[in-house]
Amino acid sequence: MSRWEDMPFARRAWLKMALWGAAGLSLLPSRWLASSSSGADEGGASEGRADAHAPLLARWAELGRVWRDWSAAAKPEARFTVVQQWERRRAELWKETDAALGALPAWPELRLLFVERSLWIADHEMSDRWAATCYVVVGPMYEDVGRAIFRQTGELEKLVAEGKLTRKAAEGAAHRLALHAEYKLRSEEAWEKANPPERFAEAEAAGTDDVEALLDWREVNRIERAYKAGRLPTGAAAELAGRRVVELIADDLGMLAGEPTEEELPTPKPADDAAKEGGS
Repeated sequence: MSRWEDMPFARRAWLKMALWGAAGLSLLPSRWLASSSSGADEGGASEGRADAHAPLLARWAELGRVWRDWSAAAKPEARFTVVQQWERRRAELWKETDAALGALPAWPELRLLFVERSLWIADHEMSDRWAATCYVVVGPMYEDVGRAIFRQTGELEKLVAEGKLTRKAAEGAAHRLALHAEYKLRSEEAWEKANPPERFAEAEAAGTDDVEALLDWREVNRIERAYKAGRLPTGAAAELAGRRVVELIADDLGMLAGEPTEEELPTPKPADDAAKEGGS
């Protein structure tokens, strides 16, 4: 067995991220990038239903619709007669998700909560129906976070459907979602800082059977321990993202964080700056 296969799942995930960084790619999971591009190809010039020039509340409403459509796709009864229909629907959902998040535009913490949950649904809840086919893909890169978000928000959806969602439960759920977002983004930042592409390249070139021993995991591990213990401090952006997601699930925008404003959203970067950052 190769040293890569011997490596724990979580470690392989981080090493893959280092490879992407070295190649100048986005840190979004590869299936997100692949699904987005395939959806754009199938849909021609269409970029989903979202309109960046629509009123703010309409853009939030569209994001809520996308969330509910992913929820519907995850239900056991949402079955398609042929695999090609499932593939088409998944591509449509990725395209609509990308468009809705971009139309706000969503800040990193909010985008992460949507993407991680959607990855879990697309790669597990939808794919499980076709486990015997070649269409099944490897589990999502950030499996634990995606699964946690999916299960937690599923419980919230059930409470809402039963009319049992209390203010206290909503606030608690929002904070737990904030923890997931804070953990993932801070872990990525810590990894990039401790292990720039050249460090990873040197570790690979060393020809050792234990590549991870040459990489710096200290801050990443510290953040993970704090996250698992529920003691990781969360920033305002993560808390707001958690509240907005709970509000979308409850179909009551503003119930926790007040009516949304344009000022709470990040200013879109010029296209040329974004291209430079992406390594283009």
